Amino acid sequence: MIDKNLIQQTNEEGSDDYHIKIIDLMKFYRHDWLNHFQVILGYVSLKKYEQIPHYIQKVIEDAKKRSIISNFEPSELAVFLYMMMIEYPKLNIELELDEGLEIKEEDVDGKWILHHLKGFLDLFDQRAKMDEEYHSLFLSLNNLDKKMIIIFEYEGNISPVMEKIKAMGKQIDSEGGKFEIDLYNEDECIMELHFPFKGIRGVNHVCR
Repeated sequence: MIDKNLIQQTNEEGSDDYHIKIIDLMKFYRHDWLNHFQVILGYVSLKKYEQIPHYIQKVIEDAKKRSIISNFEPSELAVFLYMMMIEYPKLNIELELDEGLEIKEEDVDGKWILHHLKGFLDLFDQRAKMDEEYHSLFLSLNNLDKKMIIIFEYEGNISPVMEKIKAMGKQIDSEGGKFEIDLYNEDECIMELHFPFKGIRGVNHVCR
């Protein structure tokens, strides 16, 4: 259910807190896989056989994403990406990963990315908890031109926390990254975080 590379990294590098998170993940994905089998059995019992290949393909795509994440460094970043569906249930997160995406410590400051990724998700979650309206977050990660790019597409009114978001964006800019807001209104918001690779970051500051 969880790639052995991630478990090995966490055993070597992680704290007890992350060992606990790995156990929580195993419990979550065990339940997740049981649900998949129940859905397929449901299609069989209803004789909706044409639905089964499509559903299995969706499960395969999800498994591929988890396999990519399991190789990210540091392991704390990988665990966070695994856990965010569990820890931010109000956000209805959909994750997209660029094909062939890699996050290696020799290229990317994973702890810098993790710090700000968690900060933004905490703010989105804070907003989602303010009311009973629907909130969703499409999260895309990709490498382009020797930088890690994270794109947030938030569906919902983000106005109550926008000033805090802009302040975090300015912090990223001051640390050698880049923050952009591509679209902002009362119904949705699209923003980008750019994290240059270590060799071209241009500042000595490292977020720990």
